Order: sequence, then C-alpha cells, then structure tokens
Amino acid sequence: MKCSRKSCRELWDRFQKLKGNDNHADIVFILHPHELKIPAHKLILSLASTRFLREFSENHVKSTEKEVYQLTDIDPQLFDAFLTFIYTADVELCPEIAFGLIKLAKMYEMDELREICTNYILETLNECNIWTYFGHSVDMLDEDGGGLLRNKCLDFISNSNGGIFNQPSFLGVPRGGIKLLLALESIRVTESELLEVIIKWIDSHTADGQRQRRREHLGDLLHLIHFPTMSSTEFSRLVHKYPDILTDEEVREILLAISEVPNTPCTFPRHPRMRLPRILSNGSSHLRIVFQFNNISEALEKSQDLGITFKMQSKEETFVSGIGILVDHHFDQSIHGKICVQINTDCGWKDDSFPSIEGGHQLNHGNKYKLLFLVFEEIVKITPLMWYKITLSTNCDKVLRVEGKFCETVKMSETENVKFIRQHKSSSIPLILFK
Repeated sequence: MKCSRKSCRELWDRFQKLKGNDNHADIVFILHPHELKIPAHKLILSLASTRFLREFSENHVKSTEKEVYQLTDIDPQLFDAFLTFIYTADVELCPEIAFGLIKLAKMYEMDELREICTNYILETLNECNIWTYFGHSVDMLDEDGGGLLRNKCLDFISNSNGGIFNQPSFLGVPRGGIKLLLALESIRVTESELLEVIIKWIDSHTADGQRQRRREHLGDLLHLIHFPTMSSTEFSRLVHKYPDILTDEEVREILLAISEVPNTPCTFPRHPRMRLPRILSNGSSHLRIVFQFNNISEALEKSQDLGITFKMQSKEETFVSGIGILVDHHFDQSIHGKICVQINTDCGWKDDSFPSIEGGHQLNHGNKYKLLFLVFEEIVKITPLMWYKITLSTNCDKVLRVEGKFCETVKMSETENVKFIRQHKSSSIPLILFK
C-alpha cells in the first residue's frame, strides 16, 4: 500500500521533531566559537551523508556517552538548514544559505543537496545579485557548479547595460573576477566606460594615499584594456584624467595604433569588443542577433578560394532570416550566395526551392571591422536533422576568421540546437538572424 499524502506529511513532522531533540540522541555537535551544542542521531546522519556513514562505521564503539563532534567556523543558521535537510529532505533557501550548503554538501558527500542548491542559484540569478553570485563563482570549483555559474554570470554581464556597474556590490568582486570580466569579447559598454569602472574598483581597494599608484595596483589587468579601440579624443581625455596608469612610450604606441599607422607594434589588444544591440532593424524585418564572438583573428590569411561555405544543422524546426559575417572595414565587394539542402547522404545538394542570399544591412564594429548581414529573400524553414549548405560568392581575403559561441539573447530553444561546421580554415562562423 502506497503512503498517502497525509501519512507522508505525518512522517515528515516526526523527523522534524527529532531534529535537535535530545531524546535517543547519540551524538552532539559543538559549534565553535559559539559553543553551541546540538544533539543528533547517527542513524539519520548516516542515511543522508556518505561521509557520516563511513566515519561512524569506522569509529563504532558502544558507549552510554554521546559522541562529541567538533565543528569550527560554521554559522548556526547555516548548520540548522543543513540538519533540516538531513532530517526532512527539505530546505528553505536564500542565496547566502545556498552557497554555504554547497560547501557543506561537498564536505559531507551529499550530492542531492549540492544539486538542489546549485539549481536554486542558477535559477535566481538577476540584476540585483549578479555581482554577489559572480564573486562566489570565481571561488567555486567547477565540479561544485562554479564553472556553470561563472559562464552564466559572464553571459548575463555581456548582455546587460552599463547600469549594473553602478551597484555597490560590484566593488566586492574579487580580482580574479575582474580579470575574467576584462577577458570578455562582448560587452555593452564602451572601452573608456569599462576602464572607468575598473579604476573605480581599484580605488575602492586602495588607501587614499596610494591612489597615485594605480598602475601598480592594476598590474596584469592593464594589458587587458583595449586602448587602441578608443577614439583619439577619448583616449587623450583618459590620459589627462589618469596620468599615472600609462608610460609615455605606451601612450605613443597606442596613439599610433589608433591612427592605424602601418606596421606599428602594440602591446594592448587592438580589436574592439562586440557591442551589438539585441534587436537589429533591417528594413521591415526585426532580426535578433543570437551569437557572440569569443575571438576575432587579426591575421587574415590569403586564400585562393573565391567562395565561403558553411554547413548548418538544427535538432528542431527553425525559421532563419539570414546570417551575418564579420568583414574588414574596407570590404566593398558585392556579395551574393545560395542555400541548398542535402535530402540524405546518398544524394547531392538540392537548391531549387531556396531563396537567394543578398548583402543587406551593414553595421560598423569599431574602426576596423563591420558586420555584413546577408538576408534571405524569404525566411528559410530549417527541417530537423537535415544538413543545409550556405555558399557565398566572394573573396575570402577580407572576411575575418572568428571563433565564437551561442549566447542566450533569445530563448535557448531557438539557439541551442543549431550548429555550424567550418568547411575550410579561412571561413568565418556566422551569426544566425531570427525574425
């Protein structure tokens, strides 16, 4: 006979009453430095925790005295939530408790508790707690969910406006987090705005008398700033405002890079970060950009190929309006192409029923690159698990090679199932444009 909902609740209440109850308790936890004593029951602890089971089995000695278990630097409220889960398989979470329980769950080998807390954190990430969560993620190991949370935080930061940097909690981000932030290739603030918030962060960690030593405190963060992507006016303003962060030689090399003087060496990143809006209007169509770049290659390899080919496949039915490629700023060629489908592996490519591709909207990306959006004459329905080939008739010399990844700028169901394969090394990976 199955347990009714009422009897399950009664059983839950019985275990809840046992928590912290001295009746039949055979172990007592002592929390230091609070000197708080909490009775518990080894059998229940062993059922929930592999570590408790192992320790109690190894040290099994019959005694009329309660075993004493010493714990140091554990918050009583956190430990109460920990015991509540052990006794009832239920827990009431808030961010502070969830992060603390992840550490305890790992320590006492409680995978279910760790998974519950990790999922709670991922689901509750928002603009108000982004920096607190990001700071925690920097210190968390990947196997504890740190990598997953870090990536989600970085994607959130990439797609948020500059207002999140005004939050006081931003100043509490550890240095490792600031380094990850500066490594982003997609962010919705200008490079000068980014430098200003980093200096604000530096100043908050520096005594008033040492603020003229900002360069020393910036350290390796300095060469993660894309100074050459600023305008000369913008850069000069910052040099005047913060004269201590760059040497005269560095100022000179950056100005030469900004002026695009040929063969000028520069020790700072020269390619701009992506600052695309989520929605791009192209005539009567509104196209959502669902891609971000990880890296833009500076070295363009000359190619004898006069065409660029991509293969595309989706696990679900998808409607695509076009693609986008990153090109050299001086790219001025006409561009057209076609899309065709491979019905099965035994036959060739069919292109009878597909619209042609024409170059459409262009968007400048810094002073070196521009995005060229190639719009299909009609929206293309992508059938699941069939391969589609897009061929563009243009010279590869001025099409940049790009490494990239999908990012969550629309519902994940619209993007996670689409993948691209580069046909040769001079191909770039496109953006997908959804109507």
